[in-house]
Amino acid sequence: MWIELMGVVRIEAEDANSPVINLLRKEYKPYILESDFGVKADIIVTVREDTKTHDFYRVKSPISFDEEGVFLFDSRYRVCRLDWDRIGLDGVRVQCDPAFNPHFFAIIIEYLVHMKFVSKGAFFCHASAFEWQGKVVLCPAWRNVGKTNLLLSLLEKGARYIADDWALIDAGGRIRSLPKRLNLFHYNFEQHPGLAERLTLELKHLVDFTMNAISGRYDLDHGVVEMLREKLRVRVCSEELTGRSPILEAEQIDYVFSLRLSTIESVRANISEIDRDVFLSITEETLHYEQRLFHMGYQVYKAKSGRVNPFFETYDEHLRALMHSAFTGIEHFYQIYTLGQKQAPDVERLILDFLEGGGEVHRAY
Repeated sequence: MWIELMGVVRIEAEDANSPVINLLRKEYKPYILESDFGVKADIIVTVREDTKTHDFYRVKSPISFDEEGVFLFDSRYRVCRLDWDRIGLDGVRVQCDPAFNPHFFAIIIEYLVHMKFVSKGAFFCHASAFEWQGKVVLCPAWRNVGKTNLLLSLLEKGARYIADDWALIDAGGRIRSLPKRLNLFHYNFEQHPGLAERLTLELKHLVDFTMNAISGRYDLDHGVVEMLREKLRVRVCSEELTGRSPILEAEQIDYVFSLRLSTIESVRANISEIDRDVFLSITEETLHYEQRLFHMGYQVYKAKSGRVNPFFETYDEHLRALMHSAFTGIEHFYQIYTLGQKQAPDVERLILDFLEGGGEVHRAY
């Protein structure tokens, strides 16, 4: 199976029936090629049974090493091995146990795709993005601040989907949709009950059962309910939720609203200007945090092998230059302080009032 992303990154995957390969088929379905067309792959995925016993050596979860090298492992000790010396370069190999946690596997592939894009002049930003009445809006955020709930609310109002979780941005400040599905959790369904109606029947039953358990409809042990809450994770493409195709072509970013988490329970969602350099620092460090385990894996690889990856050694400098170039031409930078998921409707009103009301700041809900 061959996958081509934006004509830039090419993935070759073993044509096998396993959770990890099936995830690739679903995640990147619109980008699967009928043939390799004689082009060399950037990422090569193979599967092999590779599981550790519970007492194996760990550097720091989920990283370890053995006689074959440094590897990642999931909660059931299934193993995924990377060519650490090829990340960001051509032909990086990923060898994975066929039963490896597919959600973790998706994160690994996204990371490798990001590194390859960086080498080609674009980068991932931890954000949601949408178009509203011809304006392209980027909402970077730390995890669990409410960017997906915000995006879902805006899509219900008629906004066009561009990206969620990761937005792909090039050095010119243009943004493009990534071929990935939205990752929905229990709090998304709690705030948007109608979402379940747009899922397949099988997924709808799963969501309905979990929501009923959380609401106390079933006489279940508290620990069971919490497990269901934490385990609920549904991946769905934007077309299924909106009935509209995402914006695929590059678009210039018009507005940036950096979502900031407040720890003051009495705070009202509010908007204000943010300095561009402060924004750049926050955005870069957020990306580093989200990808920290891979950077630690590379450090372990260097410590064990004594070898270096030339791309990795210049990655931070390269990424910083790309981000600076991308955001230099954007005029409108703002920050919105919020309590997180529960204030997503207030943040939505702030943004829409701002976009439609001439850009007044310092309002609150």
